[in-house]
Amino acid sequence: MDSANESFQIDEIRQIIEGDLLPNLVVRSIHPHDPVVVNRHPSPWTVLGCGNYAAVFAHPDHPNHVVKVYAPGRPGLQEEREVYRRIGVHQAYSVCHHASDAYLVLNRLEGVTLYDCLRHGIRIPPQVIKDVDEAIKYAIGRGLHGHDLHGRNILMHQGRGFIVDISDFLNPQPCRAWVDIRKAYYRLYLPFISPLNLRIPGWMLSVIRKCYRIYAKSGLFARGKTTAATNSLGCSGITS
Repeated sequence: MDSANESFQIDEIRQIIEGDLLPNLVVRSIHPHDPVVVNRHPSPWTVLGCGNYAAVFAHPDHPNHVVKVYAPGRPGLQEEREVYRRIGVHQAYSVCHHASDAYLVLNRLEGVTLYDCLRHGIRIPPQVIKDVDEAIKYAIGRGLHGHDLHGRNILMHQGRGFIVDISDFLNPQPCRAWVDIRKAYYRLYLPFISPLNLRIPGWMLSVIRKCYRIYAKSGLFARGKTTAATNSLGCSGITS
């Protein structure tokens, strides 16, 4: 798509966002550590997903773009805008085309989350992990941090890995979430789960997530030794 057509598309979707989506949308943040809740949204908009700060929507007339709307009272939009500015263009990340005080317009990335791969028994090849490793190193080279990466914000598409939520990449606090996912992938997933094509139910993944959060906040990570793999990715310490 050429730049003139892209600009026209962005202007058009902004008009729909501000004239239709936002006036008829109710997004609430119930707990800061849980995904936001969409109580109401207009048709034909669809909800693609919800994170701890915002919900992501798509419109059938604009299949190549998504709109990320922050819940009232949730911080981070301007920080995320700065992250996208620093990231620039990279194959593992989306591109931010417009940012207002309430929403971002981004390129749409296709794929299935690693969380859903585990739920449905979809095989995750090592290339996905390698792609995320490379994308984190690229972000670190841009003065950012691979913070708060988990199974819901990493996509797999045609055997390649993509990062769809970089809202916390300005956070300098130590975070080893991706290091632990990576470790679990090679020590548990590849030798045991993948060969058996096991499906892990959503309730079990939720229990694992909550247990991991408690374990991370216990301080045990901080007392452990930092591994070479952790240092290379710039992510050590306690995850949020």
